[in-house]
Amino acid sequence: MSTATFTRLQEGSTGSAVTKLQQRLKTLKFYTGAVDGVFGANTKAAVIKYQQSKAVQFNDVTVDGIVGYVTESSIQRDIWLSQRQPIKEGSQGKDVQLLQQILKTADDINKDQGQWNMSGGFGVGSVDGVFGATTKAAVIKFQQVEKLNADGVVGALTWDRLAGIVAFDLDAIGVVANNVYDLTTRLPIKEGSATPDVFVIQDLLTVLKLYNSGQIDGKFGAKTKEAVIKFQTANGLKADGIVGEKTAIALSNQVWLATKPVLKEGSKGEAVEEFQGLYNSYFGTLTVDGNFGAKTKAEVIKFQKSRNLTADGVVGAKTWSSLRSLTIHDIPVEQQIAFIFDGSGGC
Repeated sequence: MSTATFTRLQEGSTGSAVTKLQQRLKTLKFYTGAVDGVFGANTKAAVIKYQQSKAVQFNDVTVDGIVGYVTESSIQRDIWLSQRQPIKEGSQGKDVQLLQQILKTADDINKDQGQWNMSGGFGVGSVDGVFGATTKAAVIKFQQVEKLNADGVVGALTWDRLAGIVAFDLDAIGVVANNVYDLTTRLPIKEGSATPDVFVIQDLLTVLKLYNSGQIDGKFGAKTKEAVIKFQTANGLKADGIVGEKTAIALSNQVWLATKPVLKEGSKGEAVEEFQGLYNSYFGTLTVDGNFGAKTKAEVIKFQKSRNLTADGVVGAKTWSSLRSLTIHDIPVEQQIAFIFDGSGGC
């Protein structure tokens, strides 16, 4: 857990903190305006709308359009919840590990303060990222004491109660100052880092054939840094060997692009379906049938002309890339980063 600085935001505020606020409100579906770092009337209206939605749940939320500690802590909590996935017996990965760690914390709270008056606690066992019978039994116990449907499946309501344990015994100032939901520490990743996210970076670099001589070991050493610098240099990024937001998103985009074949009239299959679906998410005019016929070709040519590309009706790397840039344009950066490392951002 790291400490974080906080600036109260209100109409007239500008800068990166406002940009992050707008991105988060967009993720939570309260803001539809431009992410421009300017706290204007639209941003204030979105904050008020958010505060109104929380005023019933949390008595200390003031509906004033100003982002103070209480509103900020609530937003951070909801962003954390938006990044969680439903998990159940048989699931594996980071969310399972997080669940197990939270239940371990709950056991400590129960032991020290008798919060749930449970003899022996929840008994989650080891924090290994594997949702087995022991973890399911612990979840059922937790759901029972929290008066939830005790099915052993961790869905939205169970995650919501678990979020309270993450911030247990802290007021809004403590939640924000201590960054308890850990929303800002994921990046940058650099030489010396040794986290699960390094595995993801090494995997992406390997797909792009930039990390052929190193081991995918989750340790950011000299070879990983060298591969990152090669990628940054080739893609017009600051070549410092540090993976920040721009490098992470560019890596993800390039790997996505590397899997896309050239499509033209007569092509058929899943790749054509994917193209048609992406095209429709922005223009909405094609039948998604996996057949690259005259209609699809005509729409491709129209799209290429609008993007100043060679209008040949062939979907190559530049057309794929241009279409992707449109379809992810309005997805907040935090959500893109979550998708890259957790597969949970929906982009």
